[in-house]
Amino acid sequence: YPIRRLIITGEDTPVNLALLFGPLWEKESAAVRKTRIEVLLCPPPGSPSHTAAQYLDEGSPRWTPRAPSADEQAELAQVREMQELLAPLL
Repeated sequence: YPIRRLIITGEDTPVNLALLFGPLWEKESAAVRKTRIEVLLCPPPGSPSHTAAQYLDEGSPRWTPRAPSADEQAELAQVREMQELLAPLL
């Protein structure tokens, strides 16, 4: 859970990611981006995703992720739109 911990504490900086993965950390950028989107979606209480997030985040010192970038905001909007479309089917 090291990537998630860095993200939820707002410490997912290039310097810290390089410390975790080494100087070629950009190879892991897809995993970092995927995890940031998962965190920034902030699943609603009672959902399976919320339960999983609570388990993964247990014991973390704080929950202060960095604000989403413009690209992340666009991706979050797309995901939320898909969630709204699929919700009646579930």
